[in-house]
Amino acid sequence: MGPAAELAAALVNIDRGAEDTVELIGQIVPKYHRSAEAITPESAAQILAWADRLSPVFGQADLDRLVDTVNGLLADSASRPYISPGMTGGTRTSITRTSTTTSSRG
Repeated sequence: MGPAAELAAALVNIDRGAEDTVELIGQIVPKYHRSAEAITPESAAQILAWADRLSPVFGQADLDRLVDTVNGLLADSASRPYISPGMTGGTRTSITRTSTTTSSRG
């Protein structure tokens, strides 16, 4: 598992009953993201909301729902490319909300 996946898992599993979630998130994020900015109460709330949306992915068996959930999170965080359940072999398919493009990059 890569650092981004490890960070996502750590944020999903954060102790919501912790006395100071801002400090806790401030300790977790730099372990996986070296250029992380200081965590503020506002950014901690955004991170926890994102983690709440991501949480169902970890137990999701329906591939279409999993892909839709992850693509929604990627869209909201301005990350590209999107994923597709059709990513096989040497062809990668990127799904956007309005079109599908295919490239032969490996």
